[in-house]
Amino acid sequence: MKSKPSADQLRAITHIRGPAMLIAGPGSGKTFTIVERISHLVSNAKIRSDNILVVTFSKAAANEMKSRYVRETGDHEVTFGTFHSVAFRILRECLRFDANSLISDAEKQDILSQVFKNHGFERILSGEYLRGILDAISKDKNLKGINGYGGIISEREEITTEDLLRIIDDYRAFLKELHKIDFDDMILLCLENLKKDPKILEKYRERFRMILVDEFQDINEPQFELIRLLALPDNDLFVVGDDDQSIYGFRGAYPGIMQRFIRDYPDAKTLYLTENYRSGRKIITFAGEVIKENRERFDKQFRPLRNDGYVRFRYLESRKEEEEFLLGELSALSDETKADTALIVRTNREALLYGAMLEKAGLAVSRRDGKRAVKSFFDSFIAEDLTAYLSYLYDGQKRSDFLLFMNKPEKYIRQSALIRETVSFEELELYYEKNQDMLRKIEKLKDQLLLAKKMPPRYALKIFRTQIGYDRYLEELGGSEAERKERENALRELTDILSGMKTGTSVREYVRNERKIRVRDAKSGKSDVSKEAENKETSDGIHVITMHASKGLEFGNVYLPDINEGVIPPKRCDSRELEEERRLLYVAITRARNELTIIATKERGRDVSRFVKRQVLKLSEK
Repeated sequence: MKSKPSADQLRAITHIRGPAMLIAGPGSGKTFTIVERISHLVSNAKIRSDNILVVTFSKAAANEMKSRYVRETGDHEVTFGTFHSVAFRILRECLRFDANSLISDAEKQDILSQVFKNHGFERILSGEYLRGILDAISKDKNLKGINGYGGIISEREEITTEDLLRIIDDYRAFLKELHKIDFDDMILLCLENLKKDPKILEKYRERFRMILVDEFQDINEPQFELIRLLALPDNDLFVVGDDDQSIYGFRGAYPGIMQRFIRDYPDAKTLYLTENYRSGRKIITFAGEVIKENRERFDKQFRPLRNDGYVRFRYLESRKEEEEFLLGELSALSDETKADTALIVRTNREALLYGAMLEKAGLAVSRRDGKRAVKSFFDSFIAEDLTAYLSYLYDGQKRSDFLLFMNKPEKYIRQSALIRETVSFEELELYYEKNQDMLRKIEKLKDQLLLAKKMPPRYALKIFRTQIGYDRYLEELGGSEAERKERENALRELTDILSGMKTGTSVREYVRNERKIRVRDAKSGKSDVSKEAENKETSDGIHVITMHASKGLEFGNVYLPDINEGVIPPKRCDSRELEEERRLLYVAITRARNELTIIATKERGRDVSRFVKRQVLKLSEK
């Protein structure tokens, strides 16, 4: 039987013409309201289905909303899509872009690497550095548009900001020559061409006469500009969002976009959905106490419809005690309850560690992304270290490679002792000629590398790990048992992969090819890794996810470990970042329907996160 809308939902459903903003809190029946409004536009307001555009933030959300609408109405004519799919449709129809025009992350990194080399900066390259530059380029596009690089600052003494900006200009020009675009370019190029060609703009304005935008708080300036442009002149624009759930600042989103909507459309209606159908009263009250500390937000009253819900806090002495507590609690759950339980953490790294901890204890972990296990080995610092070592041996004794492994374990070799692009041990020995201890270390390392150079990769890696001491270096890093296990797994997998390389092959080319093969096989289901990941993906295990990934999901039981200062919020946050971190925690809290458990540890003198300290002290007193 179809649900009857509440009074608040009905006001949103029956809005027809002109701009409107619906502020929809977590668990407030937002998707139901959107689907019912589309149905109302078609059935009651007599709007043609093919004149309605529904835009949301992710492909999964767009597909889910479309399938729900089609299932209820049988209507296939409404357009559902992401910002990027809508922009790409316009580019494909008007500029003849196709799927081959889209550039992958790996291709972007390869091209940027080549441009750095063209400018003579090969010595500073590493995967981590290149990914940082690409992230900065992406953020700058989302914040400023087509030719700004204000967000990019060099943190390396070997390269000036001016040189870096020239490299990025060349990188952008190279992509244009190759007729390649990335996700950020889709929006910008689409905007550029709509503004240039009034006929194209008018075509899409006629096509999409009624526009509905979901997750409005997550959009950035170029995306907002695209929607504004398409909605003119009638401005039949209906946006749905929750400023308290704006958590994508790194992609250019900010909660003020909702305040901006009110300023840009002063005649817009503002509607609210604040009833919560998901969580018990105690969880909603706790969440409200946390988020009300933020200043940049709409003031709203939360109205939970359930009187139950349970919130508790544990302040444990150590990570070991936390591990024992979690394993004891989770092991006691029934299989059905485990499948409705989530461990929500701050970072991807923590998700991997906690997932490994649970699996080691024999607990099933639900995996939503089968590719992640394949990708993590190649993205680890261990992959960079092993690749640099073999590249040094077989592809020329490059300074950039030597720098990555020369002090692992620590030998106290200084970068300034290496003055050429190719490493010279004679010059190293000359630099340390008065230091007999360093001379002995350098002589020993030189002999080890000369021996390894004569060996095939399998044995060269054995020398690196045992004689040079890389295994010892990894052991000395310490960390939790889960962290050590993660490093052991990465080292074992990468050693096996690299041991299969034939001498005479370019090391980095071999690594790139192996990575592509494994990701491709994981997608197609050919590899053992992909089959294992697929099994985990379909298993009814405990969900271990990041706070960002938890958005839009819900669970009966939620555990939030590591709610400590320095984790959330991390160190060195400005006021804007601090508010986003609080919103991120709010999102995690509001995933819980029935039970919420917050955990902090005292290890190394750590304090409870300031976001919950006052609230959890009240819980502790009860």
